[in-house]
Amino acid sequence: MSSIRVSGNTSGYYDLTVPDIAGNNTLPINQIVTTDTNGHLQITGGSTNNDDSAAIITAAATEHAKIRIDTSSTSNHRATLALESGSYEVDIATSGLDEIRFSTQNTSDALFIGSNGRIGIGTTGPIEGLEVFGDSGADNMALKYSGTSGGHKSGYLWKDFRGQTNAGIYNYLLNDGVGTTAADMEFYTSNAGTLTKQMEINKLGYITKPNQPSFHAYPLSGATNNWTGSSGSIVPFDAVTLNVGSHYNTSNYRFTCPVGGVYFFYYRNTSNTWYGDIGLYVNGTQWVEMEQRETHTTWRHHFDGVLVSCSTNDYIDIRVESTVGGSATIDGNARYWDGFGGYLVC
Repeated sequence: MSSIRVSGNTSGYYDLTVPDIAGNNTLPINQIVTTDTNGHLQITGGSTNNDDSAAIITAAATEHAKIRIDTSSTSNHRATLALESGSYEVDIATSGLDEIRFSTQNTSDALFIGSNGRIGIGTTGPIEGLEVFGDSGADNMALKYSGTSGGHKSGYLWKDFRGQTNAGIYNYLLNDGVGTTAADMEFYTSNAGTLTKQMEINKLGYITKPNQPSFHAYPLSGATNNWTGSSGSIVPFDAVTLNVGSHYNTSNYRFTCPVGGVYFFYYRNTSNTWYGDIGLYVNGTQWVEMEQRETHTTWRHHFDGVLVSCSTNDYIDIRVESTVGGSATIDGNARYWDGFGGYLVC
C-alpha cells in the first residue's frame, strides 16, 4: 500500500491510501484540491461541457463500482448524495429506514421508494404499489403520444407473471388530427388468451358493448307448415337472426343466461291465427303471461316485453299456457315475422 499526504490550509493533514495494484491506482494529483476549512475533499475535473471529460471513478472490468455515503446515526439523519449545478440542487437520500428519497430544490421528497417497494410521488407514505398525491393537477398521470397523425392507440395494460396481457384500456386517436377531441376509449379483457374489446365509448359519448349477450329468434319451420301446440308446449322458435355468444339454442328453443343480471325479453306476434294464452317461463316456471288472443279479429300485431332478474345458467323459453279449441296455431306465412328475443341490460 502507498499513500499521498495532502496538507490543508488549517492544522492537520489528510491521507489518501492507494492500493499497490499496477494499472488501477492512477489518480491525477491536479484533480484533488482541498479548499474547505472543514477539510472536505473536493475532486475537480472536466474542462468543457462534454460529460466524457468530467472526473470519473471507474472500476476494473471484473469488479463492481460502488460509492458509499454513510452515517452511523439511527435517529433518521440522512445520508445524501447532492447533485449541484450553480445554485440548483437535486438530492438522493436515505434516512436509515432502507428507503430512498428523491428531492429537488423546490420540492421536498418528490419521489419516494419505501423499504416494501411501494412508490410514492408527492407522498412518503404510499399504501399502494404506486401512489400519486397532489392537487391542482399534480396528481394526474398521462400517456403522451409523440406522433402528429391519428390512427394511434395509447394504452394502459395489465400483465401477469408470464408477461401475458390480461386487460387493457386504450385511447384510440382517430385519423382526423392530433390535438382534437376525436378519440374513442376502448376497454379490453383477455378471453381464451386473446385480448378482446368488450366496451367502447366513442368520441360522441355513445357506449357500445359488442359482446353483450343478445338474441332474436323466429320459427323457421312455420314457413312451410302450420305449427299446432297444446297447453304447456314450448313454442319452437328454431332459427335466429341474432345470437351474440350463441346462448339461444334452436334445438330446445331456450335462451340460457351466461351471467347473472337483469335481462329484457320480448315476444312479437304479427299472425292473425294464434289462439290462446302464452307466457314467458324461467327454469320451467311461469314468470309472466305475455299475451291472450281469443279470435283472429282482435289484438293483432302484438308485442310484449318484460325485465327479468336472472342467475347464471337460468333458461328462458316461451310456452303455451291455454288454448282455444284445444290447440294454439301459427299461420305458416305469417310465422316468419313472429319473434322471441332478449338481451342483457345490466
